[in-house]
Amino acid sequence: MIYRDKIMRELRGVLEEPDRRLQHIKTFQRLIWEHEDLGLDPEEDEIYRDLTLDLDDYRSRGELDDPVYYGDERLERNVQSVILRMQMME
Repeated sequence: MIYRDKIMRELRGVLEEPDRRLQHIKTFQRLIWEHEDLGLDPEEDEIYRDLTLDLDDYRSRGELDDPVYYGDERLERNVQSVILRMQMME
């Protein structure tokens, strides 16, 4: 089964629904990690898996006590970048 639409829906949700951002991130990560074959080409799969790892360092507002973590601005840039890369690959 191809999960591309579900993955993109969650990534867009991260950008479009800030109040549900963490839920969208967790759903996206779960989709990537729990399904070995997402029906994606290897480059797409690698891009999504890299983002999934990167999202572990995201913290919502007020939780940026450690400089290892990043906030909403970087999150939005990273997610937008992945969405644009996927659109260019279509």
